[in-house]
Amino acid sequence: MNKVIQEYYPTLYVPICLLEKCFKRRLRELQVYLAMKFYCNGRLELTSDLKYTLLEDVILVSSWKTINTALKKLVENNWIGFKPPNNYYPRSFNTVCQLENCNGNQFVECAPDFLYSFRPFSVAAIVSAEIKKHKNQLKNKNLKSRIEESANGGSCQSILKLRSDWMSANMLSSKLGISKSRAHELKQEAAKNGYISIKANRQELSLQTSEVGEFRKLYNGDFWIEPHPKTGKVYVRGPDIITSHIRLKYRKYMENNRT
Repeated sequence: MNKVIQEYYPTLYVPICLLEKCFKRRLRELQVYLAMKFYCNGRLELTSDLKYTLLEDVILVSSWKTINTALKKLVENNWIGFKPPNNYYPRSFNTVCQLENCNGNQFVECAPDFLYSFRPFSVAAIVSAEIKKHKNQLKNKNLKSRIEESANGGSCQSILKLRSDWMSANMLSSKLGISKSRAHELKQEAAKNGYISIKANRQELSLQTSEVGEFRKLYNGDFWIEPHPKTGKVYVRGPDIITSHIRLKYRKYMENNRT
């Protein structure tokens, strides 16, 4: 990695809402914007040599057109200010989020090396943020009481564990506006790059046969219920359990760490 990058920001805290907003059609623009943020502290004189470094060392593309198109869009959308002949001024995350009308209280720690595999990183960040939301929602007493009404105490603990550690391909495809098969591929790609770990999700639950229907309603079809025809035991097979290997921060922390 070019040393110039690390002289300014060794890490940036990127709003999750911005990743979600840009994922489907504008991820390259966001990638170039972040690369420029790593390079400068308010102003960047983008010479030919520096543009070449941006191409080869940061985002790993081989086309000048890719960079120039992204820069043009970033200037048009006011994510970056421009003063001829080659001075660029990346806006703050707060300004960009206001321009894009996206609000959120979750941020992901991004290092320059993550730009090499930016799409898998973005997927991992979005998935990790959703898992974090699941865990926080389960602390809500009303939701917990709904779960307890549909299962006995022994199975409730298992359900809580499953619910907080997964994100189905259905949920991810709906969130990002992509197909279910593509969502599954992206999750696997994120795991391959080391941003998340994936584990098979199947275990026995202490549910009565009469409670299976209620369980399915509560979890909106994200879990596949498998009653054993001979033993009467009930098994649940759901989306893979996910462990995140990236760091998330909340707005309260970011108030004292603005970039």
